[in-house]
Amino acid sequence: MKLFAKLTDIFGHAADLARHYLGLADQGVQLDQKYAAKAAAIIAMAERFIPEQEKAPTTILVPVPDQHAATLGAK
Repeated sequence: MKLFAKLTDIFGHAADLARHYLGLADQGVQLDQKYAAKAAAIIAMAERFIPEQEKAPTTILVPVPDQHAATLGAK
């Protein structure tokens, strides 16, 4: 495990992936509606959570496995 990554960063990455998944429909890719709904929910949650957490006096940190540390910005 690496030290920690901000939970807001992790949710931001998840929202980016969800937006990319939903964007595939614009390219004509047939999406599984169950996963499209989950992607939309991830985006909605991130859009509400991240700004509120950034206003908070503390930051939520989580441990990150070594293989994902660089991608998630953990040190």
